Amino acid sequence: MTQATYLSGIQATGVPHIGNYVGAISQWIRTQDSDDRSFYMIADLHAITTPPEPEVLRRNRFGAMAGLLACGLDPKHAVLFFQSTVPEHTELSWLLSSLSYMGELRRMTQFKAKSKENQEGASMALFGYPVLQAADILIYQANFVPVGADQLQHIELTRDIAGRFNAKYGETFVIPKATVPKIGARIMDLQYPDRKMSKSGIDSVQGTIFLDDEDDAIRRKISKSVTDSLNRIVYSDEQPGLRNLIDLYSALTGGTPAGVVEQFEGQGYGNLKKELTDVIVATIAPVRTEINRLTGDQVELERLVATCSATAREQATATLRKAKLAMGF
Repeated sequence: MTQATYLSGIQATGVPHIGNYVGAISQWIRTQDSDDRSFYMIADLHAITTPPEPEVLRRNRFGAMAGLLACGLDPKHAVLFFQSTVPEHTELSWLLSSLSYMGELRRMTQFKAKSKENQEGASMALFGYPVLQAADILIYQANFVPVGADQLQHIELTRDIAGRFNAKYGETFVIPKATVPKIGARIMDLQYPDRKMSKSGIDSVQGTIFLDDEDDAIRRKISKSVTDSLNRIVYSDEQPGLRNLIDLYSALTGGTPAGVVEQFEGQGYGNLKKELTDVIVATIAPVRTEINRLTGDQVELERLVATCSATAREQATATLRKAKLAMGF
């Protein structure tokens, strides 16, 4: 069987949250143990679509990497690296921008959401980062891109760009496919279940469970999570808060939403919240301990991924050279 290549990334916005773990990181851990190749990055260049303070970015980069390592990603089995240490990403992004159209970038859901209040004042980085994301994927000739459901639009754009390049310049890039978990692909905010769980935003602190949260904080957030007044366990779009808790419980226990409904049938929301809290606490406790250890030693963090960065650059350089030759450079 031909060896496949996986590529995905997480933004450098600090320690990951439980939604990142369920929707992405847990997928990555499974692929690293196969015979396929895995490239997983901290997308720190994507973190500057709204420019952060330098010290905040520095802290968030290392917090994100510590989170991946603490969850079980192993540099001996997967290529873990900081995006900014592989400058070939940005050069390929410029080449691909010649085959990317302003109309399709303007239609990107995340651009529309983040620039809704002031589209004219949005940065070029915010507008063009889907092209950089395409470069991230294509430069490693990825067959599969494990993502959450909210990223499917960007993967389709990547496929379109790669197809245009191949049609104009000859077969250069692998056309990637997205892989989305059947359960937990989109974990929502515990306070605002119509919004995706996020590491940023004014209202997200109590609605987001971070992988370094203490046990008491986890219990408080789950106990105060929004459900509804119906007090019956069903899996329905009409009860988005409850549906979100069922998705989270299912993903962390390896069950199904239907199985969770059956397990808690006839019980109130309190029992589900208590059991879910216990599962999350057990999942996060060892991860939190390792995150705290790793973030206290940034030199060790950099050492752990140094070899991986060299491996990533080797692959990226080969693909960039191929693309430039195809274009006439």
